[in-house]
Amino acid sequence: MSASGVDDWEESPAELEPPEAGWPWQLALCRVFECQQTGYSRSFKIQCTKCGWAPAGFTQAARVQTHFGRVLAGGKPGGANKCGVSKDILLEQEPEFMGKIASALDTSIKRKQSANESRDSVKKKLKAADSASTESGLLPVGWAMKLPAAKREILAEAHKLVSLYFFVHNVPFHHIDTDEFHNMVQAIKACPTYLPACRATLAGPQMLARDAEATQETEITLADSLEFGLVLTGDGYRSKHKKRQYHNHQLLTVSGPVFLGMADTTGEPATAQDIFKEFEEVMESLEPEVKIRIMLGVLDTPSPNVAAWTLLMEKFTRQIWQGCMAHEIALCMKDIAKLQVTIDMKLACKSLVIWINNHPAVFKIFAAKVHQHFLALKNQAETAEDKASYSSKMEMRLYMPGDTRMLTVF
Repeated sequence: MSASGVDDWEESPAELEPPEAGWPWQLALCRVFECQQTGYSRSFKIQCTKCGWAPAGFTQAARVQTHFGRVLAGGKPGGANKCGVSKDILLEQEPEFMGKIASALDTSIKRKQSANESRDSVKKKLKAADSASTESGLLPVGWAMKLPAAKREILAEAHKLVSLYFFVHNVPFHHIDTDEFHNMVQAIKACPTYLPACRATLAGPQMLARDAEATQETEITLADSLEFGLVLTGDGYRSKHKKRQYHNHQLLTVSGPVFLGMADTTGEPATAQDIFKEFEEVMESLEPEVKIRIMLGVLDTPSPNVAAWTLLMEKFTRQIWQGCMAHEIALCMKDIAKLQVTIDMKLACKSLVIWINNHPAVFKIFAAKVHQHFLALKNQAETAEDKASYSSKMEMRLYMPGDTRMLTVF
């Protein structure tokens, strides 16, 4: 067992061969750590030879940078109570390694400062804007004085940025037609000094403040959807930050999903009987007129879930339970991702995307070629729907899917 209490460390071979893509610099430069790679991913099991600290399970190699990042400021390595590595020893024995960490930390600080300066600059400009005309619903004077060509350019830029938000973040397209989206746009237009809240504020004070209103909207959605029937679905995920297992439960309606709640199942068994009881409790918590209109249930397809389907259909005879095709495709894509040809293709494509994005001149040529290609298709299109489709693709850029589920979409 290590000094950190981690007892799942596996003994490394005397000479560990690096992965085909090479060790990340955090591991390649630092001899203080032992490491093991897992499968085809870029995750590693790491352990400090000085203090024995090792994160539970597999982690990203960047944790090495976190472990020693505070040493530069004279503090203790992150995650270690007592580590025999001091700042002077590291600077002397691992100058290249510590130089890389110092550079990474400096870049992070500069990015935060730049972001803060940008927000301050935007705030000053917005405060200086003439907002008197918006109070009466009139167009701002500055906009009215612009030439028609300038207005068209600004309008096109607005359409582009709104479209990219939906495309890049895979937001369902029907959301642009909702009242909530249009009300949001109108509220922003009426407040020239508005700046979006940060993630912490949105997930904290704003969520608590809007809870009652969101619940009311949920009730309206359910009331409008009851006559069409409902679908109950649930899935599980593991929190990487808190290292806990959760199950979430949602109702699918014709008007969109309704979030019911989340259960913390860390350390609890996951037999068919346990899954059955969990969903039984969820359904018993619903109003009778809602519960009776659940016609279909969808779960992942491990054997306990499959066995739970029978138990649920015996208890709730009006329901049909089945597996989720998206999970099946995801499992298939995971197997494909393990093939060496896929690994090589992924590395090559990722390197190409990074290279093009980091060379503005080449990126400009690429963007122009994409615009030219879809403009030609738009001019040849016969229907307004095809023209709109090609117009939306003119601004497409290179994209790297972040996970298997996203990959299945493409």
